[in-house]
Amino acid sequence: MKCFLGKPILQYSIDLAKSAGLFDEIIVSTEDIEIENFAAKHGVKAPFRRSEKNANDFATLSDVLLEVLTEYQKLGMQFANVCVILPTAPLITHEILNEAYRKLITSHFSAVIPLVKYSHPIQRALKVLNNSGKTAIIDPKSALMRTQDCAETYYDSGQFYWINVKQFLIEKKILMKNAGSIELMPEQCHDIDSMNDWIITEMKYKWLYSQYSKMA
Repeated sequence: MKCFLGKPILQYSIDLAKSAGLFDEIIVSTEDIEIENFAAKHGVKAPFRRSEKNANDFATLSDVLLEVLTEYQKLGMQFANVCVILPTAPLITHEILNEAYRKLITSHFSAVIPLVKYSHPIQRALKVLNNSGKTAIIDPKSALMRTQDCAETYYDSGQFYWINVKQFLIEKKILMKNAGSIELMPEQCHDIDSMNDWIITEMKYKWLYSQYSKMA
């Protein structure tokens, strides 16, 4: 509910889902009455509250999704595909969401995950030894590799996930065996885990929309 450039950050994810033109059902998963009321005010249901075990810092996204799908099954409702949009994804556009959905369908993936390329090869990653403060390379075999010879690697952007429900109910995890991905540029997303991340995301948002304004 913290305001991101003037409005609660959750509203960006709600508006994204509503503008995408992709969904038969849009809900907010929460155990919080304030968030539930906020969702209702913006035309989105919160049909059942999260259980206590899925409303703490140790619950996984897969656990939450499995609970939601189970509750819908009790109502006699089933879905072919589902998209989990994180409540801290203000930079994602409906064009990105649609691109990922098309890839899920046309490539017959079990899931599509938006990834970001590491800016420097992780094969050359270093570590600081806590007991001595000395610095060492994590993988000594990569010490002499040229950066241009290292394979490209990616990280999960932590923004949204497209998922085939049938396969998810079998594997019960998001990174399934037949998962695909789309690549996002670093300026198109930011995983918010700290106040510094929040500030950087606001800066990215302002920059992105200043570019859109120039293009228009």
